Amino acid sequence: MDGDILIADTAALPRSGRLVIASAGGQILLAELRRQDTGWVLVSGDATRQALRVDPSQDVDIWGHVVGLVRTED
Repeated sequence: MDGDILIADTAALPRSGRLVIASAGGQILLAELRRQDTGWVLVSGDATRQALRVDPSQDVDIWGHVVGLVRTED
């Protein structure tokens, strides 16, 4: 929800199925990290979006794994 705060562990090792905060092309993403034959991909909860291959040379990086959520009230 708008205004909520995600808590991320930036030191955790990659694990398939984890929710991560990532960047791609200068945009911040919240996506599921999955391991595939070709490497790691970011999968959106929006079925209309294609999975993104994690590749720092293509400006796609994982910042951290989500470990908590703080709900805020407006």
